[in-house]
Amino acid sequence: MGIPVVTVDSAPAFLMSLGLITGEAVVDGQLDVISASRRNRNLHVTSANCGSFLIKQPAEPGAPAAETVRQEARFYAWFRQAPRAEPVRDLLPRLVHADPDRALLILELLPEATPLWRHYERAGPEAFPAEAAALVGEALARLHEAFAGVDPSRDPALSWLGSDLPWSFALHRPRIDALRDMSAANREMVRIMQARPAVFRGLDALRALWRRETLIHGDVKMDNCLVLTDSTGAQRVALVDWELVQLGDSAWDLAGALNDFLFFWVVSMPHDRPLEEMIAAARYPLSVLQPAVRALWRAYAAERRLPAREAEALLERAVRFAAVRTLQTAYEIAGHFAVMPVPSVLLMQAALNLLADPARGRRELFGLEAVG
Repeated sequence: MGIPVVTVDSAPAFLMSLGLITGEAVVDGQLDVISASRRNRNLHVTSANCGSFLIKQPAEPGAPAAETVRQEARFYAWFRQAPRAEPVRDLLPRLVHADPDRALLILELLPEATPLWRHYERAGPEAFPAEAAALVGEALARLHEAFAGVDPSRDPALSWLGSDLPWSFALHRPRIDALRDMSAANREMVRIMQARPAVFRGLDALRALWRRETLIHGDVKMDNCLVLTDSTGAQRVALVDWELVQLGDSAWDLAGALNDFLFFWVVSMPHDRPLEEMIAAARYPLSVLQPAVRALWRAYAAERRLPAREAEALLERAVRFAAVRTLQTAYEIAGHFAVMPVPSVLLMQAALNLLADPARGRRELFGLEAVG
């Protein structure tokens, strides 16, 4: 018999068993439990006197997502006590309880936090907040610098930490058994990539650039970056959803951030017009987004204090990896459709253009003329 999943109804008793809330909070009606499920079964628990919590667990104990939640729980348990994590503890929500065997995690809930995409939308294109993008760049730099050279082979507490290439580096080489579960739109994407030898070779070549140099978040995107504002108006960024944490290339986290700007650009377009009209009518055109891209990169480079040659090599890899990350986003969107939707088509074309000419893409898509 499997371990039962914590539900809205059972959450109060479960939290009481851990000593996190009191019986009085339940009896007096001071406790609110809300389902906030997406891919996982998440519960938001708020209490007037006992604090607020996020309970994270897979939808089903035996589901494939259970292993990624278990990975995140292991990470938080290690992060809480690792001395080298001390300089970056403020980048993560506070760990309340971790149970890797059960694939269950309880974190401090940050109700005042705003997802980065919402922060961008609230500001609007006229006052796009490049400073928030800079905070993301600084946060990623601090993370990568704090864990540079981490070696799971020398630290038994990190034996769980993987180092494989992200799955999307093999999008053009799907396993036979994976084809059965693909949407028709996903299969069309694979067919397009496999029909173009230059694309196939280009994606294969990127695999050789991968470096295992530091601990990376692995899934940097606007949903996973929270903007917090204190009583003085000062802002900071918290990084959440560490299910794909691994030993890897810092350029992959940067590629996730670069992909986000392309995604934000594409989804701001009206998708019922010819291509040129769509691009012209984007609510967030590249001219609005590029100053934020530059702010993110400059903050990252300044925080890490990399020599010019290293910074240039890192940025070049990040731009190239952004082609893979953007293909991944297009593929994930297409997973819900029989025919490739317009955002997937546009993102895939942007990714293929980046793959074919990364120097041009760096200039025209991201506005990054030179390191600095």
